[in-house]
Amino acid sequence: MEKITVAELLSSIKKSIIKILVFSIVFALLVFCAFKFLKKPSYEAKSQLIVTESEDSINYNDMMLNEKLIGTYEAIITSADVCQKTIEDLGIDMKIEELKSKIKVESNAQSGVISLSISDKNKDKAVDLLTSVCENFRKKTLDLISVDNVEYLDKPQVTSQPKDKSKLMGLIAFVFAFIISIFFVLVEDILVAKIKNREYLLENGYEILGEVHE
Repeated sequence: MEKITVAELLSSIKKSIIKILVFSIVFALLVFCAFKFLKKPSYEAKSQLIVTESEDSINYNDMMLNEKLIGTYEAIITSADVCQKTIEDLGIDMKIEELKSKIKVESNAQSGVISLSISDKNKDKAVDLLTSVCENFRKKTLDLISVDNVEYLDKPQVTSQPKDKSKLMGLIAFVFAFIISIFFVLVEDILVAKIKNREYLLENGYEILGEVHE
Protein backbone atom coordinates (compact mmCIF):
# COMPACT_ATOMS: atom_id res chain seq x y z
CA MET A 1 0.00 0.00 0.00
CA GLU A 2 1.26 3.48 -0.89
CA LYS A 3 2.28 5.49 2.15
CA ILE A 4 1.07 9.06 2.59
CA THR A 5 3.63 11.51 3.90
CA VAL A 6 3.02 14.37 6.30
CA ALA A 7 3.98 16.78 3.53
CA GLU A 8 1.20 15.39 1.32
CA LEU A 9 -1.36 15.72 4.11
CA LEU A 10 -0.31 19.31 4.76
CA SER A 11 -0.56 19.98 1.03
CA SER A 12 -4.14 18.65 1.03
CA ILE A 13 -5.04 20.94 3.94
CA LYS A 14 -3.45 23.89 2.15
CA LYS A 15 -5.48 23.18 -1.01
CA SER A 16 -8.71 23.05 0.99
CA ILE A 17 -7.94 25.90 3.40
CA ILE A 18 -10.48 28.27 1.82
CA LYS A 19 -13.29 25.72 2.19
CA ILE A 20 -12.19 24.95 5.74
CA LEU A 21 -12.17 28.63 6.73
CA VAL A 22 -15.50 29.39 5.06
CA PHE A 23 -17.22 26.46 6.80
CA SER A 24 -15.65 27.35 10.16
CA ILE A 25 -16.62 31.03 9.92
CA VAL A 26 -20.21 30.26 8.86
CA PHE A 27 -20.61 27.72 11.67
CA ALA A 28 -19.13 30.16 14.22
CA LEU A 29 -21.47 32.95 13.06
CA LEU A 30 -24.51 30.67 13.40
CA VAL A 31 -23.53 29.73 16.95
CA PHE A 32 -22.75 33.37 17.80
CA CYS A 33 -26.16 34.55 16.55
CA ALA A 34 -27.94 31.72 18.37
CA PHE A 35 -26.42 32.73 21.71
CA LYS A 36 -26.69 36.47 21.02
CA PHE A 37 -30.28 36.70 19.83
CA LEU A 38 -32.08 33.43 20.63
CA LYS A 39 -30.76 32.42 24.05
CA LYS A 40 -32.20 34.61 26.80
CA PRO A 41 -29.77 35.88 29.45
CA SER A 42 -29.92 34.42 32.96
CA TYR A 43 -30.05 36.78 35.95
CA GLU A 44 -28.64 35.73 39.32
CA ALA A 45 -30.19 37.09 42.51
CA LYS A 46 -27.98 36.88 45.59
CA SER A 47 -28.54 37.25 49.31
CA GLN A 48 -26.67 36.66 52.55
CA LEU A 49 -28.14 35.61 55.87
CA ILE A 50 -26.36 35.53 59.19
CA VAL A 51 -27.04 33.37 62.21
CA THR A 52 -26.92 35.74 65.19
CA GLU A 53 -26.25 35.03 68.85
CA SER A 54 -28.79 35.59 71.61
CA GLU A 55 -28.31 39.01 73.19
CA ASP A 56 -29.28 37.68 76.61
CA SER A 57 -26.65 35.00 76.87
CA ILE A 58 -23.73 34.78 74.46
CA ASN A 59 -21.62 31.82 75.47
CA TYR A 60 -19.38 29.18 73.97
CA ASN A 61 -22.13 26.54 73.91
CA ASP A 62 -24.46 28.78 71.91
CA MET A 63 -21.71 29.49 69.40
CA MET A 64 -20.94 25.78 68.98
CA LEU A 65 -24.63 24.98 68.61
CA ASN A 66 -25.06 27.59 65.88
CA GLU A 67 -22.07 26.18 64.01
CA LYS A 68 -23.61 22.70 64.10
CA LEU A 69 -26.99 24.07 63.01
CA ILE A 70 -25.55 25.58 59.80
CA GLY A 71 -25.79 22.20 58.07
CA THR A 72 -29.38 21.86 59.27
CA TYR A 73 -30.18 25.35 57.94
CA GLU A 74 -28.86 24.40 54.50
CA ALA A 75 -31.17 21.38 54.44
CA ILE A 76 -34.15 23.49 55.51
CA ILE A 77 -33.53 26.05 52.75
CA THR A 78 -33.84 23.43 50.01
CA SER A 79 -36.50 21.37 51.79
CA ALA A 80 -39.73 20.43 50.01
CA ASP A 81 -41.78 22.43 52.55
CA VAL A 82 -39.90 25.68 51.93
CA CYS A 83 -39.96 25.21 48.15
CA GLN A 84 -43.66 24.32 48.11
CA LYS A 85 -44.56 27.34 50.28
CA THR A 86 -42.51 29.60 47.98
CA ILE A 87 -44.33 28.29 44.89
CA GLU A 88 -47.70 28.78 46.57
CA ASP A 89 -46.88 32.28 47.84
CA LEU A 90 -45.80 33.47 44.38
CA GLY A 91 -48.53 31.56 42.56
CA ILE A 92 -46.15 30.26 39.91
CA ASP A 93 -46.26 27.09 37.82
CA MET A 94 -43.10 25.33 38.94
CA LYS A 95 -42.21 21.91 40.27
CA ILE A 96 -40.51 21.56 43.66
CA GLU A 97 -37.50 19.81 42.11
CA GLU A 98 -37.13 22.60 39.55
CA LEU A 99 -37.01 25.23 42.29
CA LYS A 100 -34.56 23.11 44.29
CA SER A 101 -32.21 22.95 41.31
CA LYS A 102 -32.24 26.76 41.07
CA ILE A 103 -31.19 27.33 44.69
CA LYS A 104 -27.47 27.47 45.41
CA VAL A 105 -26.38 27.55 49.05
CA GLU A 106 -22.95 28.16 50.54
CA SER A 107 -22.25 28.55 54.23
CA ASN A 108 -19.44 29.35 56.63
CA ALA A 109 -20.01 27.60 59.93
CA GLN A 110 -17.51 29.75 61.86
CA SER A 111 -18.89 33.10 60.75
CA GLY A 112 -22.50 31.92 60.63
CA VAL A 113 -23.00 33.44 57.18
CA ILE A 114 -25.23 31.66 54.65
CA SER A 115 -24.97 32.78 51.02
CA LEU A 116 -27.89 32.03 48.71
CA SER A 117 -28.47 32.59 45.01
CA ILE A 118 -31.17 31.81 42.45
CA SER A 119 -30.88 32.21 38.68
CA ASP A 120 -33.73 32.89 36.30
CA LYS A 121 -34.22 34.37 32.84
CA ASN A 122 -36.56 36.96 34.37
CA LYS A 123 -34.73 39.45 36.60
CA ASP A 124 -37.70 40.29 38.86
CA LYS A 125 -38.68 36.65 39.17
CA ALA A 126 -35.18 35.73 40.36
CA VAL A 127 -35.40 38.34 43.13
CA ASP A 128 -38.96 37.33 44.08
CA LEU A 129 -38.03 33.66 44.26
CA LEU A 130 -35.01 34.28 46.47
CA THR A 131 -36.90 36.70 48.73
CA SER A 132 -39.68 34.18 49.25
CA VAL A 133 -37.22 31.34 49.88
CA CYS A 134 -35.38 33.41 52.49
CA GLU A 135 -38.57 34.44 54.27
CA ASN A 136 -40.02 30.93 54.28
CA PHE A 137 -36.71 29.57 55.50
CA ARG A 138 -36.68 32.00 58.43
CA LYS A 139 -40.28 31.07 59.33
CA LYS A 140 -39.54 27.34 59.06
CA THR A 141 -36.46 27.73 61.25
CA LEU A 142 -38.53 29.51 63.90
CA ASP A 143 -41.16 26.75 63.81
CA LEU A 144 -38.63 23.92 64.08
CA ILE A 145 -36.04 25.34 66.46
CA SER A 146 -38.10 28.05 68.17
CA VAL A 147 -35.24 30.51 67.84
CA ASP A 148 -35.47 33.67 65.76
CA ASN A 149 -31.75 34.10 65.11
CA VAL A 150 -31.50 34.39 61.32
CA GLU A 151 -31.16 37.93 59.97
CA TYR A 152 -30.39 39.50 56.60
CA LEU A 153 -26.82 40.53 55.96
CA ASP A 154 -27.66 41.40 52.35
CA LYS A 155 -31.23 41.40 51.06
CA PRO A 156 -32.01 39.61 47.77
CA GLN A 157 -30.97 41.59 44.71
CA VAL A 158 -29.40 41.21 41.28
CA THR A 159 -26.02 42.87 41.64
CA SER A 160 -24.61 42.37 38.12
CA GLN A 161 -25.74 42.04 34.53
CA PRO A 162 -25.69 38.59 32.93
CA LYS A 163 -22.49 37.70 31.09
CA ASP A 164 -22.61 37.70 27.29
CA LYS A 165 -21.19 34.32 26.24
CA SER A 166 -21.94 34.72 22.53
CA LYS A 167 -18.37 35.72 21.57
CA LEU A 168 -16.82 32.90 23.59
CA MET A 169 -19.22 30.32 22.17
CA GLY A 170 -18.59 31.66 18.65
CA LEU A 171 -14.83 31.25 19.14
CA ILE A 172 -15.26 27.72 20.49
CA ALA A 173 -17.52 26.89 17.53
CA PHE A 174 -14.91 28.22 15.08
CA VAL A 175 -12.12 26.10 16.60
CA PHE A 176 -14.38 23.02 16.69
CA ALA A 177 -15.48 23.44 13.06
CA PHE A 178 -11.89 24.12 11.94
CA ILE A 179 -10.61 20.90 13.56
CA ILE A 180 -13.52 18.81 12.24
CA SER A 181 -13.02 20.22 8.71
CA ILE A 182 -9.32 19.34 8.75
CA PHE A 183 -10.17 15.84 9.98
CA PHE A 184 -12.57 15.23 7.09
CA VAL A 185 -10.11 16.60 4.55
CA LEU A 186 -7.43 14.22 5.82
CA VAL A 187 -9.79 11.24 5.88
CA GLU A 188 -10.94 12.00 2.34
CA ASP A 189 -7.33 12.33 1.16
CA ILE A 190 -6.33 9.01 2.76
CA LEU A 191 -9.32 7.19 1.21
CA VAL A 192 -8.63 8.65 -2.23
CA ALA A 193 -4.98 7.67 -1.93
CA LYS A 194 -6.01 4.10 -1.12
CA ILE A 195 -8.36 3.89 -4.09
CA LYS A 196 -5.65 5.20 -6.40
CA ASN A 197 -3.36 2.38 -5.27
CA ARG A 198 -3.43 -0.65 -7.67
CA GLU A 199 -2.65 -3.19 -4.97
CA TYR A 200 -5.48 -1.93 -2.74
CA LEU A 201 -8.04 -2.49 -5.52
CA LEU A 202 -6.75 -5.98 -6.32
CA GLU A 203 -6.69 -6.99 -2.65
CA ASN A 204 -10.36 -6.01 -2.29
CA GLY A 205 -11.51 -7.97 -5.39
CA TYR A 206 -11.91 -5.09 -7.83
CA GLU A 207 -11.19 -5.74 -11.51
CA ILE A 208 -8.89 -3.20 -13.15
CA LEU A 209 -10.06 -2.36 -16.65
CA GLY A 210 -7.28 0.11 -17.35
CA GLU A 211 -4.74 2.45 -15.84
CA VAL A 212 -3.93 6.10 -16.44
CA HIS A 213 -0.29 6.87 -15.81
CA GLU A 214 0.59 10.36 -14.62
